[in-house]
Formats: sequence, structure tokens, C-alpha cells
Amino acid sequence: MKRLSDEQILDELEIEFELNSTKVLTPLEERLISGFEEINIFYETHQRVPSLDDAGIFEKICASRLEKIKQNSVMSSIVVHLDKF
Repeated sequence: MKRLSDEQILDELEIEFELNSTKVLTPLEERLISGFEEINIFYETHQRVPSLDDAGIFEKICASRLEKIKQNSVMSSIVVHLDKF
């Protein structure tokens, strides 16, 4: 009897199997994503973009992060899929 490969067995059973590769994030990417999530939370709460003018410290931090992300295409490409707004 011929031995079937895993792929052949899955084909015979009509089972589709797809591996999802998980990318390991660097600590910098993790911090960037975490900071961007805080910007999203700020926007959800206040219905506006964080500002540097007459703002509390948390809002100023979010505004500063957002400006840096806007100015850096690499940073933008990392978080663009997280942008809810």
C-alpha cells in the first residue's frame, strides 16, 4: 500500500489547511503599537485628535506620538492596520 503525504490525506478528506505565520515583534514595534492604541482610545473618548495646545500631559504625549508617526513612513506602515478612524 502506498503511503500518502499529509497534504494528500488532507486533499482526500477535502480539508483546507492554512498556516498562519505569526510575526515576532521587536520591543520598539510593541511600544509603537501600544502607543498607537492609546491614541485610538483617546480619540474614542474625546472624539477628536489629541492636541499639544492647552492639554493635559496624557493628551500631549498622545499628540507627540501621533505627530512622530505621521512624519515617519516606517512607523505609519506598522500601525496603519490599527487605525480605527
